Amino acid sequence: MTKRVLSLQGAENVRELGGYQTQSQQQTKWHKVLRAADLSNLTQEDIQFLTDYGLKTIVDFRSTQEILQAPDPEIEGVKRIFLPVFYEGDLEQAGGPEDLIQQQFALNISPKAVMQKFYKTFVQDEHSIKAYQQFFTLLLEQDQEKEVLLFHCTAGKDRTGFASALFLHALGVDQKTIFEDYLLTNKNLKNIEAKMNEFEIPKDLSQGILEELKDMWRVNASYLEAAFDAIDEEYGSMDQFIKQGIGLNEEDINQLKKIYLH
Repeated sequence: MTKRVLSLQGAENVRELGGYQTQSQQQTKWHKVLRAADLSNLTQEDIQFLTDYGLKTIVDFRSTQEILQAPDPEIEGVKRIFLPVFYEGDLEQAGGPEDLIQQQFALNISPKAVMQKFYKTFVQDEHSIKAYQQFFTLLLEQDQEKEVLLFHCTAGKDRTGFASALFLHALGVDQKTIFEDYLLTNKNLKNIEAKMNEFEIPKDLSQGILEELKDMWRVNASYLEAAFDAIDEEYGSMDQFIKQGIGLNEEDINQLKKIYLH
C-alpha cells in the first residue's frame, strides 16, 4: 500500500494525491502527482527516493525571491518548471505569506482576514489564474505511466493547497475529501512556534490573535472557503471556474480523468 505522507529527511509535507475516491466511484492514481513544501534541503537519499518513485517534473509556485533564498536541487532527468503564482513586480506578495504577516502588524489587520484575502487573490488576480492555467496544461502533458509530477511552494500549504483543491475537484473528488486533504497539512508541518519566532511579534497580543498568527503558518478551513466563496461570486460555481477561469473544456477534463483516474 502506497503511503499518503512520504517521509523525507530534507522536506516536509510531501504527500501523495493518489487513492482518493471520486463521485463516479473511480480513484485517483498513486505514483502520478505529489504535493510538497520547500525542497531545498533534500538529501541525496531523498533525491534517490524521488528518482526511484518516478519523479520527472517539478512545478515551483514560488517567487524569484523565495527561490534565490532556497533553490530546488538539480535532479538528473527531472524538469523544473518555474511557475510563480504571484506577479513578480508585486512586492507585497512576491515573498509569500510571511510578507503578509509583517503587513498585518503595520496595518493592524486580523491575521485570519489577511489570509482569507490572500486566498481570494488566487481567484481574482489575473497573474495567479494564468499560473494555475499553465499548471493544468502541464498536468495534461503527463500522460505516460510511471511519470510523477510534483508541485510545491515554500510551506506546501497555500499556493500548493489551492492547486491541489483545483486538481482534485476537476477529477470529481467531493468537497469533504478536498478539505481533508487540505487540512492534512497541519499534521505535517513542524516547529510552527520556531518559525513564528523568526519575526518580531508584539508582546501584548491576545491569546486569540496569537492562535490566528499560528494559523498563518498552518492551514485553516476558512482560508480555502474564502477562495471558494470568491469563485462562487465571480463564476457561480467551481465547475464554472474550472471551465471559464482555468480554461478546461470537456475534452480536457475527460483527458485529465483518463490520465489520473482508474
